[in-house]
Amino acid sequence: RKVDEPDSVDYGAEFPPQVLVLMIALCYSLISPIILLPCAMYFAIAHIVYKHQFLYVYVQPFESNGSFWRLVYRRAVWSIIVLHITLLGFFSLKSGYYQLLALLPLPILTLMYCNSVDKALGDSSAHLPYDVAIQMDSTLGDVQAENLQSVYLQPALTEPVDLEPDVGNIDMSSKAGTGQGGRDGEGYQAMP
Repeated sequence: RKVDEPDSVDYGAEFPPQVLVLMIALCYSLISPIILLPCAMYFAIAHIVYKHQFLYVYVQPFESNGSFWRLVYRRAVWSIIVLHITLLGFFSLKSGYYQLLALLPLPILTLMYCNSVDKALGDSSAHLPYDVAIQMDSTLGDVQAENLQSVYLQPALTEPVDLEPDVGNIDMSSKAGTGQGGRDGEGYQAMP
């Protein structure tokens, strides 16, 4: 890529390290609280760096309208559930049975809260917002009813795909006898 061409962010490479640091910070925060200082410094520096990158370096080739939020939220909630399970194991090893009993409902309550947030905000993050749909309607103009199904689809879903193989450079009449292909050991030879 050239220096003057902006690049888009690769979420598959940028997102997992953030979730890993969050999970490490949550799981070890009560066992060894000193881990919170490096994790807080990491997130403070990452906030500054990624803010600059998203504002001045990366180009957003598409608008997701918040659909990525659902994925981030679920990963954060599962990190909290891993924290609860780690604490249950920690207190059972330290013979803290009263603490263990007090923590038993926490994973269930966390999952119930996650489901309630998904019900409240999940649909709005999974569908196209109303104001964006109005803006698309005004830019597209009058759309006929038969084309209405394909108006809000991504272009990759509506473009035709050519599934025919390109056999234009293969001479099907000359049999080379090279043992490639065919039932009787005869094959076809590609034209140079």
